[in-house]
Amino acid sequence: MIGKISKHTRVQRSTAKPKWEECLIYDFNTSPAELVDNPIDIEVMNSKKMRSDALVGSFRFDVGEVYACTDHTFWHKWVLLVDPEDKDSGAKGYVLISINILGPGDKIKSPPKRSPADDTIDKESNVLQPAGIQLQPTTFTIRLFKGEDLPEMDSDAFTGMKRALGMRQEGTDKVDPYVIVTFAGRKLKSRVVPNSYSPVWNQELNMGVQVPTMCEELKLKIMDKDHLNKDDVVATKMLQLQGLSSADPDDEGFLPTFGPAFVCFYGSPREFNTFFMELEGLDEGLGEGCSFRGRILMQLSVKNGVYPTPDEYVRGIDNDDIYACQPFLRRRKYRIFVGFLEAAMIQPVDGPVEFEVS
Repeated sequence: MIGKISKHTRVQRSTAKPKWEECLIYDFNTSPAELVDNPIDIEVMNSKKMRSDALVGSFRFDVGEVYACTDHTFWHKWVLLVDPEDKDSGAKGYVLISINILGPGDKIKSPPKRSPADDTIDKESNVLQPAGIQLQPTTFTIRLFKGEDLPEMDSDAFTGMKRALGMRQEGTDKVDPYVIVTFAGRKLKSRVVPNSYSPVWNQELNMGVQVPTMCEELKLKIMDKDHLNKDDVVATKMLQLQGLSSADPDDEGFLPTFGPAFVCFYGSPREFNTFFMELEGLDEGLGEGCSFRGRILMQLSVKNGVYPTPDEYVRGIDNDDIYACQPFLRRRKYRIFVGFLEAAMIQPVDGPVEFEVS
């Protein structure tokens, strides 16, 4: 609603993550001085409830706040919804909006393009929130113990070149792995372990965020340090925080908690081959991986009410905690039998059809 003009989107049924992708156009015939005084009310309603009890949450600001921005535009802004009658009840959700004010003779400008894999945007600083609403500081602690079974990331030609330059020794593993952890635009990375398919990091990454947050995925990305070209992506994993926590109103609930446990990574075929370059998007997490790319022993914990200091962002893990995770490294032998009985709707290929079990 802008001023007294109200419009609404279509109804998204049975979902807590609606996606509208709609454009609502409002026409005004007034002076700019009068226009900027109009309030903008963004309200999310529950269509299954009676009208008097249908409001989920709302956010109010003035047209002048948008008009004062560059190009009179909000691009990709999150707004925090609250109960206008009880703001102390906390956040009721978030809505992503773009608003553009056009006057006579103005041209519509295209919004900045954003890649689906873009994780550089600081979502917390991109949130508009009502006055008086306080978000709680929280620390996400990610412990990275070790990795296993990582694939080789250098061709024989590049390996020979690196040996000539003294970057790689004869008989060493062809990957220099490190891990990048991303959440809500925040990014931390571990140290680089040179020449290792089974790197040992034993590092703790502490990331400060504000809750409640609209972000629900913690991104883990294994990278290969490359001194001649840009660093390569080994594999990417998204951890859904909703599956690692509980907000059951009938229970006490718990914050995101995980591990110590191994997290498996999947992506493009393990064999290094320049012909598989079109499958690199699988390593970026843009599709479902078709091949095992390694695993990481890690742990996630969350602590409310505190922010980490800069010297706590990345630090070593205590020896007692390293020793406590040793039982998870114990090996057991298994024998797995897999029977392929029938297959259908397989696209014809010039060659044998192979199945992979991992």
